[in-house]
Amino acid sequence: MIVRFPLPFFFLFISLFPLSCDQNERSKEEGSPPLPHPQQMGPPVAPRTSPQPPLPPERRPVTRPTSPVEHSPSPNSSSGETLLHLVAMGDLMAQPDLLRGMSTPAHWQEGFAALLPLLKRADLAFGNLETPIAQRHWSDAERKQNRRHRFPVFNAPPTLPAFLKRSGFSIVSVANNHALDQGPQGFSSTLATLKRIGLPTVGGGRKGGPEGVLLRRRGLRIGFLAFTMFTNIKQWTWRLQEHVLHYLHPDNRLQRREALRLIRTWSRKTDLLVVSLHWGVEFSHSPTRQQRRLAYSLMNAGAHILLGHHPHVLQPTARGRKQRGVRPFTIYSMGNAFASMGIRNFRGYRTHQAATNDTLLLHLRVRFSGHKPVNISPSMTPLFLDVRTSGKGCTAKLVDLVKALHDLERQGRCTPRQEHLPCRVYRRRLQHIKRVLGPLPLEEADEIPVVPTENPTRSRVFAPFQKVPPSPGSP
Repeated sequence: MIVRFPLPFFFLFISLFPLSCDQNERSKEEGSPPLPHPQQMGPPVAPRTSPQPPLPPERRPVTRPTSPVEHSPSPNSSSGETLLHLVAMGDLMAQPDLLRGMSTPAHWQEGFAALLPLLKRADLAFGNLETPIAQRHWSDAERKQNRRHRFPVFNAPPTLPAFLKRSGFSIVSVANNHALDQGPQGFSSTLATLKRIGLPTVGGGRKGGPEGVLLRRRGLRIGFLAFTMFTNIKQWTWRLQEHVLHYLHPDNRLQRREALRLIRTWSRKTDLLVVSLHWGVEFSHSPTRQQRRLAYSLMNAGAHILLGHHPHVLQPTARGRKQRGVRPFTIYSMGNAFASMGIRNFRGYRTHQAATNDTLLLHLRVRFSGHKPVNISPSMTPLFLDVRTSGKGCTAKLVDLVKALHDLERQGRCTPRQEHLPCRVYRRRLQHIKRVLGPLPLEEADEIPVVPTENPTRSRVFAPFQKVPPSPGSP
């Protein structure tokens, strides 16, 4: 019996057979197994099931907001990189009314309580000591003859630098306009007292001595230089004889030339060079054109970090051109670190005078490849100097604005429906600091826990720092 296939089925079989053979031959040439026969294949795979419903809000894992700070590898890692953490503050002042109100060590401990953990964690801490520590000083007649009358006169007891040393400060600058308030005897007494306490100083010293200070951390050489634009003493009637104070005015050509020479010299014998500059216009939030030109000249000469102070308010930051593998960093003014200036008892927190209460702790993380810096990552801890009237004097306390706002929110005192006075003050001052310093990221933003609220998207405290996903059902 002859079975006859329809002609179309015959041609379909002939066309499919060479294709399967060609695929098997190609798989053999490529080293992969041949295609299996349909009868040798396993059972069909079951289709994927639909995704599980999301967990309820109370069972979701709590995530921490990411920090905007650029974190570098861990210190002394296997890759040969080292991370150095440097913190810096502005003017550490001691007005007479502040010394009267803070007469015991407990007052100073309370005033710096928000800052002590941050200072202890850093490798180096810098501040500008804008007051003499003088046991011997000018007479009233000498002071009247030689000083400029419009500036106040400062003098602090030795307990102040001793407290700064215990708090974690590694070095202070004495190059500022109040350095000579107590005359040559007061300047000599200040340097001797700080040396006895063990707190290194930069910006002045005996003639013929080193121009700067060299500190060693994590096997690295960190150099410090300091300059002041002027002092409160009439230079045409009196000059230092046994000591020297380093001056640098943007308009003085000889002082600029000497400063550039020192920076070039010290940049060759250090791994990182930090330069302190007491300059600028008081109560101005912008540096002058001469300051900007001088800053770029100092960075091009070899300075890695420029720390400015004297205006008593905050000023913006800047970056220089890449020099030897790293871009230098400049902050034109760090404001008042500790003083009795500005508003008191929260009165006038919306005025321009409150800007002198705004301050910060500047964090600089410098990553080294061997002994060469390759990256400088800046960040800040925004602070508010809370000054209160106390009897015949006043007291001051540094407030961490980010943490303070978080605590008030958690207590229900800083919500859209109810805002207490501290909440309004801290929020406005934080907004002003961010407006002045612009892109400088927050240091403590990664340490703020996410607190569940009824509507996180409308939280006034967390909005500038993090993006919290909205809860189900929220608008």
